[in-house]
Amino acid sequence: GDVVTNDLKKSVTRETANQFLKNFDGSIGITSVTNNNTNAVINLDEEHGLNAIKFHNTLNGGTGHIDGTYYNIRLLNNNTTPATAPWDGATAKVVVASNAVTSVEITEGGSGYTDGETLFFDSQAVSSGGIGGSPNASLTIASAGISSALGNYIQVTGITTGTDSYHRITSVNGTKQITVAKTTSETLLDGQQIHDMGPWVAVGSASTTSGTTTFTTTGDHGLAVGNKFRALDASDTNLGDFVVTSVVGITQFSAKTVNSLANPLYILKHGLSDNESVSGTAGENLDIRGFNIFDHETLILNEAVGTGDSAFKVKLPDGSTSATSIVSRFPLGSYIQIGSEIMRIASSSLSGAGGDEITVIRGSLGTITETHL
Repeated sequence: GDVVTNDLKKSVTRETANQFLKNFDGSIGITSVTNNNTNAVINLDEEHGLNAIKFHNTLNGGTGHIDGTYYNIRLLNNNTTPATAPWDGATAKVVVASNAVTSVEITEGGSGYTDGETLFFDSQAVSSGGIGGSPNASLTIASAGISSALGNYIQVTGITTGTDSYHRITSVNGTKQITVAKTTSETLLDGQQIHDMGPWVAVGSASTTSGTTTFTTTGDHGLAVGNKFRALDASDTNLGDFVVTSVVGITQFSAKTVNSLANPLYILKHGLSDNESVSGTAGENLDIRGFNIFDHETLILNEAVGTGDSAFKVKLPDGSTSATSIVSRFPLGSYIQIGSEIMRIASSSLSGAGGDEITVIRGSLGTITETHL
């Protein structure tokens, strides 16, 4: 709880947290930013991992390649000169049989991919990290195989003399560039850091009585009592930061706002911020106080989960229950969090009659097993 300072404008405690997250790829630094009236174009110091590939749509096996199983094969943007062709970071495990590519497993998703792109396998000599032969084997990716960042928001932080802010991602422009929504009065600074905070939540309706506003959302709000959040209107104007005082089901919660809010539309849960809860012998309250390093993927429970359930139905935010889509995003060994409970994916395939159940190890990393709506 103590905050140590060697400068009235700096908190050593917060600077340590920022540096830790930077070192462990929990944040990405801003090298330059163009602040426009309604958006900001952010250039980053490393690939952001947004709009990564999870699986491919169609495969053209090509001809003339060297039979074998290859790892970390680059997926290139064109096939003109494999040694120097543009590459957005995706790699794959590739199997070649009868001189054609027969099997592909995406192992690194890269950044900034779009629907309908055709990617070519690195066909340099095997000794140079390719699969040999002529560069004619390719695969095509579709929207379903891309982990879209549209619908997510970021926290901008990292400079204690600047103001933290939250912004919805409106486009992914390249491997190191994104565009976010903002207002004219907001200014993002070079040298700040960004954190992918996951999906924002849309407000369906809001009503205020005696200083308390009740929000009804169009989807699961994912909030817990004590969480701090920011409300934005349709123009992304900040309507204020508030603390959740009660939660009624998965689509309704309340907060003390004193006055009625002018048409709130977006709810953005705070990240690196103070929340209204304690950490003690009764529990760490991870869903309230915790800040996780988010890996750009979200699932929605398709059924209630009891404390003894080791498998449960899930779906993706777009409603898909495709086994390929889910397993490629949440492979064996992945950690997930629901509320205050952390779990680990315990199977490399889905189970259940509908083939849409994930199998997990409950209460991982010392967290408490709970029921979930």
